[in-house]
Amino acid sequence: MSTIKFLGTASEIAEQVRELMRLHVSTEPIRIAVAFWGHGAAEIVGQNANRYQIICNLKSGGTNPEVVRSIKAQPNVSILQLDTLHAKVLISDGGALVSSANLSTNGLALEGVNSQTWKEAGIALPASTIERSEMIEWFERLWDQARRIDECDLEAADHAWARRQAMLQSTNQNSPEVGGTESKGLTLLRTVAFSGRAPMKQVYLRSAAAIVALDGCTGNAMPSSPFKFLFCGGTSRAFNHHESKFEEENGRLKLQKNFVGYFIGSDGLIGTASSPGRLKSFSDATVHAAARWMLGEGTRPDQLEGDILEASFLLK
Repeated sequence: MSTIKFLGTASEIAEQVRELMRLHVSTEPIRIAVAFWGHGAAEIVGQNANRYQIICNLKSGGTNPEVVRSIKAQPNVSILQLDTLHAKVLISDGGALVSSANLSTNGLALEGVNSQTWKEAGIALPASTIERSEMIEWFERLWDQARRIDECDLEAADHAWARRQAMLQSTNQNSPEVGGTESKGLTLLRTVAFSGRAPMKQVYLRSAAAIVALDGCTGNAMPSSPFKFLFCGGTSRAFNHHESKFEEENGRLKLQKNFVGYFIGSDGLIGTASSPGRLKSFSDATVHAAARWMLGEGTRPDQLEGDILEASFLLK
């Protein structure tokens, strides 16, 4: 690239990102200061042996912490956080990119342009420009201001992310990860989240109630997004831990045959569960009251603790 280039679509920006990474040949890191990271970003970073220095904004709720965990685990990546970051900048040997696009499927049209893809724009600069050198200096100043990401930061980000997604779902807004939904036919669902690590008995109760609420006890298929919201308290951690117990296809999931009865008996009762001790602190009435409450019916049982999250979904 020998001249400044205007990029007028998300697809053009995504292609430029790939090109800048392809052209990077030195031992210097590829420098990326992008505020918000979402689905698809981990597949971009670490595709090759290049080193990466990444700065993200983890605290505000706009970055998916599961993506950060995946990126952080890659040996050739150093990733820090900066609470005031809102920029979207990438610098490599091949040049530099300044754009409006966050690193996510919808931000960069990583899976093709669709109705959820944001209208983005950017400028690509050749490696020979003085502006690229100034951008490296700018990045290094931010790197000095940024701080490391610990597990406690990621746990706090889990809850910030969940609250933001729940808010966007319930207000019918778009985000880099959550698209708009049709208002007609939406059902308001409720679940609970915890500011710290959730007590395990509460996790067991929430899990069982979610399966009862969406009629999955016998292995019936349940709508994926609503179930994960109820099951996980808005985050993805609980489902990721139990993902092997489910089959998922075409936006619906169900318990695998050998795991029917694992969370709650196939008849919806604690006593017939394969591990009834998980719910020994609760009664069948409590589980079913929690399930009805999740669907917007009745009051929350006193035994179900945590902060309330609400979001609207299409249940079909």
